[in-house]
Order: sequence, then structure tokens, then C-alpha cells
Amino acid sequence: MRRVRVHVLDANPLRRAQLARALNEAGAHAEIYESEDELCARALISGFITADHDTFGTDTGQGDVIRLMEKTGLPVSIYSDEPALARVVRAMLEGAFDYMSWPISKAKLVDLLRNSEHLEQTLTQELKA
Repeated sequence: MRRVRVHVLDANPLRRAQLARALNEAGAHAEIYESEDELCARALISGFITADHDTFGTDTGQGDVIRLMEKTGLPVSIYSDEPALARVVRAMLEGAFDYMSWPISKAKLVDLLRNSEHLEQTLTQELKA
């Protein structure tokens, strides 16, 4: 598995650091961001975003994933302490490629990295077609 770049968006500094450390141990390169504004201020050219669902700026949660993908051009996965079914479904319908429950197991992180590689290969093939 190649070293995937993961942009971690989470307002909670402890959780952000724990996730970044776990991603690094799983073979990824994690970059951390406290807010959507901080993330979007960077020119992101590779990898994917994994974000705490409660870190987004909207209270409704509607359009969060779409907005983040439009601003960055990167695929998005979401996680939450207490995933509510309606929010999970909405995020997936908006284009999130994964939704995880916090805390995230090491096995799930490895799956996430594999899924992101598969997604990247699929998108690359679609662009060539």
C-alpha cells in the first residue's frame, strides 16, 4: 500500500491528534486541521479528507459533504461519536465514501485507506475514459 495523504478535520485537538497518530501508524501521512476554513485555505492536491461530522459549520448538517468536496476537490469520509442514522444516510447521499463511528478501530482505518486507494483508481479510470 502506498502512503496515502489524509487530511483530518476535527475541532477536538485530542481526537485530532489520536486519529493522526493512528493513521500514521497505519501507513498514511496525516495532516490536521481545526476548522473547515483552515482546511480550505490550503491548496490540497492529493489524498482525501476525513472529518468529524460535528466540526462542520452548519447546524443542520445538510450540504456539508457536498460543500467540502466542491471547495477542495477531494473525496470525503466522515466519522462521529454518535452517528445518527439520518445524518449517516444524508452524508452518504451527498457523496461521502465512508462513515465511521468514533473511536475508529485500527482494522477500520486500514479498510478506509484501502477504500480510498480503490476510489482514487476508479476516479482516475473514469477521467481517462
